Amino acid sequence: MSPENLPAINPAAAGWIEIQYRREAGASVHELGVAGATLLMEHEVYTTEITRDPGTFRQFQQDRRLEEAHEQIAANANERFAHIPEFREAVAEKRLGSALVDVFASVTKVEAYNVHIRENPDDEPLEEGEIDHRTVVADNTIWTVGEGPDNAATKLSIALGGLLHSYNTQPTVVTESSVLFRELNEHQARSLARIVGALVVQEYREQTVAVTLPREKRSLPHWDEHGETFRPTLREQLERADQRYQSLQKVASYHYPEQLSPVSREDDHLIVNDFAPSFQGIRDIFNGLIHKVRGGSHHNKEQDPDETARPFIEEGIELKRDAVSAEEEWKGPPTSRALTFLEKMAMTGTETLEGVKKRPGRALLRVAGKGVGLAGLGLLDLGLKAAEYSPHTTKAGKQLADDIREWKKRKAAFEADHRRIDMLVERQILDILVNANRPPHEPDEPPSDAT
Repeated sequence: MSPENLPAINPAAAGWIEIQYRREAGASVHELGVAGATLLMEHEVYTTEITRDPGTFRQFQQDRRLEEAHEQIAANANERFAHIPEFREAVAEKRLGSALVDVFASVTKVEAYNVHIRENPDDEPLEEGEIDHRTVVADNTIWTVGEGPDNAATKLSIALGGLLHSYNTQPTVVTESSVLFRELNEHQARSLARIVGALVVQEYREQTVAVTLPREKRSLPHWDEHGETFRPTLREQLERADQRYQSLQKVASYHYPEQLSPVSREDDHLIVNDFAPSFQGIRDIFNGLIHKVRGGSHHNKEQDPDETARPFIEEGIELKRDAVSAEEEWKGPPTSRALTFLEKMAMTGTETLEGVKKRPGRALLRVAGKGVGLAGLGLLDLGLKAAEYSPHTTKAGKQLADDIREWKKRKAAFEADHRRIDMLVERQILDILVNANRPPHEPDEPPSDAT
């Protein structure tokens, strides 16, 4: 039945029949658009609580590797914060993500001074058209908290230190209502949102009704326009965070010949996956310079190329961003993904070659220490990684079997959720049409006055 004929059947049933028509054409709940999603929401069916299509097995494997990376980040964060008294209870109650969001949500002002490109003696001149990937860093960042507990600034300082602790972390300085963090760089700013986001997503998945946010990093108005719906309590949280972002004060000074200012995207709306406005606020400040020197933040790297500068919580985690257009990036940060096996092999070889090029003596010692001669240049590492990921190894074989089992499980959950929705749609159509054909209700005759 064509949707064009729906109003002629029954206007009240038209929306439901449109959903049925699109479902029969293969559309999932997440592809119904605003009208269909709104109808379902009236019956407490929310797109963020419906299993998403895992796609092809290859697509699922790529998504699963990213999930595993985020799960490892969340596990590392819980392990670290379990030893911090101020957050020990939140870890025990499995709400560390929410606790950290509350801490960072108290920030009403972010400041960054002398935002500049870090120059190193080993830097080579950029070739024509080459992107400048040198790290953007601020000498000092100041995070000011609004009204809240007396120890709000202290707790914020502890949270920053716990999340960003690495070999290179600088100590924080706490005043009555603010925290000073020295030498914060663009990669650390992204790590803050990524670590806390991994914790919050873990909490969502472990709720009685699991919540799965859209994978793409976009604002709430964007998702509203694309038919994503949220349970009222969650929507209220997201709206409140968005309002805080719009009122967040951003102050910055830049070491650059031209006058620069913080960048905002999406008409000053918070990216849903950021959860705390200050995360996006500090990135807006860094992007003020990044957009100037790189032509946009779509060229940004997902992680610090210097592994020793990454937070300990992200130790062993390798993520990257695929290239996107500047127009697409403006809607929100690109989605990250885990490195493939071939990319890990290439990265190991490149790192060794770069080491030989920049520091021949140190690189030779590093290679020799691994039991390889100069001719090897890290081939032992590559061989070990190849053995680890080869389908002939026990580990890789088990991982493949686990992936197949999980993929089938999610396919089954996706189909079960949609069967339930199809039954709801059929029931609504039937009820409307049956009621439409029912004769009007005649009121009972008034009682006779005769005695």
